[in-house]
Amino acid sequence: MNIVAVIPARYAASRFHESGSDRIAEAISGMDIDVIVNIQGDEPFIKKEPLEKLVQLFNDPSVQVASLMRKISKEEAENPNYVKVITDSAGNALYFSRSIIPFQRDAGISTEYFLHVGVYAYKKEALMSFTKWPQSVLEKTEKLEQLRYLENGIKIRMAETDYNNIAIDTPEDLENAKRLI
Repeated sequence: MNIVAVIPARYAASRFHESGSDRIAEAISGMDIDVIVNIQGDEPFIKKEPLEKLVQLFNDPSVQVASLMRKISKEEAENPNYVKVITDSAGNALYFSRSIIPFQRDAGISTEYFLHVGVYAYKKEALMSFTKWPQSVLEKTEKLEQLRYLENGIKIRMAETDYNNIAIDTPEDLENAKRLI
């Protein structure tokens, strides 16, 4: 399997793209590769182990797109800056949201919440197909490009990790990252 990782956005020629996936697709369009790993700029502290777990998902030939998730508290799940994901029994994403999912209607039922870690891997053909689909209503509503895959029937296989990422999405996140360094 030919894998390329970390394609910085500056390698794309076009200045306008609807998403990071569109920029990456432009950058890799002429490359002879099977799988692309996209480590977004807001995940500068990603470790080797979760990346290996992500790539191993492609040992299953049915996997076209994959990403990472980790358990979080209900308090964290209530933060709209954190993208949450719920999965089916096979580990495929059912939905991503900035809202708390699942909604815990019955307090007597134990519920787990998962944060989507902003690292993706794609088979080249799935990524190239993505660029041909228009932005979906859900994608525009949530501002989450991965919903375009789901709305077009492409499953996203999720790997659970205990990697406690510090994504940099807000000024507070940047301050936390500075303290970590």
